[in-house]
Amino acid sequence: MLGLILGHEFLTVSLTLLTWIIIAITLLTTRSPILSEFIFLLGIIVFIAFSTTNFLVWYLSFESVVIPMIYLIAKGSSSLLSRYRALYRFTLYTILGGLFLLISLIILVLSLGSFNYYLFWFNSSLSYHLQLILFPILVISYLIKLPVIPFHIWLPKFWVLGNL
Repeated sequence: MLGLILGHEFLTVSLTLLTWIIIAITLLTTRSPILSEFIFLLGIIVFIAFSTTNFLVWYLSFESVVIPMIYLIAKGSSSLLSRYRALYRFTLYTILGGLFLLISLIILVLSLGSFNYYLFWFNSSLSYHLQLILFPILVISYLIKLPVIPFHIWLPKFWVLGNL
């Protein structure tokens, strides 16, 4: 089943509330209506990523955050060449990290037989060999996405060029 099944617990409710507070503050201080629409779209995508219990929907929403972020870089206030360099780095590293994450999710879903997160949580009968394969792939994908040295060389240039 590939439906959008929402599941909330304390952590997801806290992160969703924090996200909407930050988005509300950002929308109140933004003058551009197009920028406001992209920020609101970013909030909806993050809400889906925090709330879904489906691995595929989570992956698609987690990776689709890139689309509004690319727009935010492209409309930055610095020179065109530096914006395109930042876009290139951001897109390259995001796609690379996303591919590692997709490979690990495909392996996980093929071993479980379902996209449901709670089925994995309550019936985690992964073999030790499969865990040894999945762990480094997941660690590499998240280290690329998170601000961790030396995996995030794209991040400082990216955030300097954002127009928020």
